[in-house]
Amino acid sequence: MRETYKVSDLITDGVLVIGDGYRAKNSELSGAGVPFARAGNIDGGFLFKGADCFPISTLNKVGEKISQVGDVVFTSKGTVGRFAYVDESVPQFVYSPQLCFWRSKNQEIIQSRYLYYWMQSKEFIFQMNAVKGQTDMADYVSLSDQRKMTITVPSIKVQSAISHILGSIDDKIELNRQMNETLDQMASTLYKHWFVDFGLFQDEEFVDSHIGLVPGGWKTTKLRELMDLAYGKALKAQDRKGGVYPVYGSSGLVGWHNENIADAPGIIVGRKGTIGTVYLSYLPFYPIDTTYYIKSKLTGINPVFYLYYLLRSLDLEHMNNDSAVPGLNRESVYNIDVLIPPTELLLKFENKIQSFHDQINNNNAENKQLTSLRDYLLPHLLSGEIDVKVAEEQVEEVFAGG
Repeated sequence: MRETYKVSDLITDGVLVIGDGYRAKNSELSGAGVPFARAGNIDGGFLFKGADCFPISTLNKVGEKISQVGDVVFTSKGTVGRFAYVDESVPQFVYSPQLCFWRSKNQEIIQSRYLYYWMQSKEFIFQMNAVKGQTDMADYVSLSDQRKMTITVPSIKVQSAISHILGSIDDKIELNRQMNETLDQMASTLYKHWFVDFGLFQDEEFVDSHIGLVPGGWKTTKLRELMDLAYGKALKAQDRKGGVYPVYGSSGLVGWHNENIADAPGIIVGRKGTIGTVYLSYLPFYPIDTTYYIKSKLTGINPVFYLYYLLRSLDLEHMNNDSAVPGLNRESVYNIDVLIPPTELLLKFENKIQSFHDQINNNNAENKQLTSLRDYLLPHLLSGEIDVKVAEEQVEEVFAGG
């Protein structure tokens, strides 16, 4: 049995709370404390690296505009329509005005995780799209518009089953993502141990160079001698054909196309907009004109993992050479001093790191399959078109195959 409620009635009855964020002054923020979450920190999960913080000593200012476990987060200004769910693993954060939260106060009527999936359903998206473009400014869904919405929910038993099915998929996706972070950190640590701290070579002879003492047989040079930063090629969003090749911009993966201009594995560096970001593609790819892509200049070798972790270590994000539109100047990057280790050492590092990235690639492939399954099941489960038992069997089959 499914029942439709007016959101305003649920609020009046104390079942639901809908709120927006705290309008913080720059002077109220700092580099330490509780993350101050903006729209850019939200996209299916939470990315708080580099976020401004709200001092713990002044948290009393924000009232209820601080996260609680079970909150459903919704980007309501500018980039409208991103969602995230606050579970026990998410650190507490303060909401900014770009965000709204929906908070179930009665789990016997609306379960929190079900609410998260409902907000990605056709019913919510239709209501959101109907109001988000009502002004000449950027898209915006006001609190008053949200409170005028309606929500249709099944019985608590069905809500629980749907939340379990979709939640088990999301939990596996998150587990794979965390595993990838760990594998990447292990690879990064190994790079630092070998090529920054020279941990393997402490008993060997070191020689003086213009960048300090380095192991004997290593070459010091400019980055221009190690790699070429090739310009990406323009490809408007409407011209992307949705093929098998990933399209990269300075913010990362931005779409798919039926052609590629660079081979895999390959490295992409943000050139305009989000500058200095470094990405690794396991598939042949299409880097657009806000990026550079990397070509090795070393004879007979393409040490892609060495180049990748080297670029990540250079703090390119802070090499902005254009005050109007952030930009990464190629000549400035080319003039960075770098080391070129002996070829046999580069090959040894590549072989060692390959196993880490093989696992990362496998996890990414599984997550792509799981995401497709979740995106298929979500609307059909919430509309009642697919029976819960059938969906459970589909998920069990996929998990067994993994």
